[in-house]
Amino acid sequence: MGKNIIEVKNIKTGEVLEFTGQNAVAKYLTDIYGKKIYAGAVAAAIRQDIPYKKTWEINFIKNANKKICEYCGKEYTSNRANQRFCSDTCREEYRAWKKRGPAINSEAKITKDKEILVHKLVTMLAPYRTAK
Repeated sequence: MGKNIIEVKNIKTGEVLEFTGQNAVAKYLTDIYGKKIYAGAVAAAIRQDIPYKKTWEINFIKNANKKICEYCGKEYTSNRANQRFCSDTCREEYRAWKKRGPAINSEAKITKDKEILVHKLVTMLAPYRTAK
């Protein structure tokens, strides 16, 4: 599962670094400047027109947070850190599956499969039933 990535670029040297959070960027800048840089300052500097301390361009890469849906297995881009499902439908079906248990849902699936097979059989045999 991916995480949100913050890209930090040094304008003077062209150096580009990637961090997984604001705290990591703050720690890195604290080590460089020798004084405490807070994560709030990093958050305020993200996507600003004026570079941070006239040296650092800090950008948030939104599409870096790729996850896999726990119900259907499809890959999706997460909006939140704790998002587990790709859609409301998957979330609701997962909760129904957990509440009812796999046995009930498997029987429902078998019933649906039977309906499909019966429908196919009826449509295939329709010409034979009408011919005399």
